[in-house]
Amino acid sequence: MKSAALPDNEKERLAALRILDVLDSTPEQSFDDLTLLAATVCDTPVSLVSFVDEQRQWFKSHRGLELDQTDRDVSFCAHAILEPTHVLEVPDATLDSRFEDNPLVTGKQQFRFYAGAPLVTDEGHALGTLCVLDHRPRRLEPRQRAALQALARQAAAQLKLRSMHRALQEALESARSHQDELEEYQTRLRYLNMQLQTQAITDPLTGLYNRLALTQQLNQAVAQCHRAGEQLSLLLIDADHFKTCLLHRSFLTACR
Repeated sequence: MKSAALPDNEKERLAALRILDVLDSTPEQSFDDLTLLAATVCDTPVSLVSFVDEQRQWFKSHRGLELDQTDRDVSFCAHAILEPTHVLEVPDATLDSRFEDNPLVTGKQQFRFYAGAPLVTDEGHALGTLCVLDHRPRRLEPRQRAALQALARQAAAQLKLRSMHRALQEALESARSHQDELEEYQTRLRYLNMQLQTQAITDPLTGLYNRLALTQQLNQAVAQCHRAGEQLSLLLIDADHFKTCLLHRSFLTACR
């Protein structure tokens, strides 16, 4: 068995795969629909949406195969991603030196045929494949190969839409969080403004209206009486040493 070489852009490819956050995610109908179509069009019992990371190939969707992943060393798809613009077709794996002693060929699965179309990002990173497999040697017809490539492009587009949707959700959550913070800030600001307004018109010692507040009240009363054509009376009471008495009382209360 011959393990696949690493792509020239392996570091960037893996970074792009991690950004998508698709590995080990839950099944999604959109990808299951694509494997159904691929198996139907290519007339194969098995079809997969496969992603290749550092150590394994993981199946986002698997039709006709119970496995969720395999080691990268035995992966057909690890060979397919080396040529992002081509479909890798293996008519008979037992006659191919890369796969003749592969456990997927010699073991329980007994795969003979493989065809994989790479899933390529806009930046040219082949992240995995949409592939089909069969237990008998065969070849794809030209129309089947073209359809497999078309479906792989749709899988790549679905990945992009999935990523955009996730980014949009994160942006909305961030906006909601900022909105909550803004509302909390506005509530606190209104409370502080009320405190400032209260402090501006009351005496801090007695809690009664100060001269500013009394002047405002007097001006309003004068204006109201003027509009109504009524007379206004003002009564003043002056208590000598009032604040001094209050300070003395507060001091005695604190000492107790």
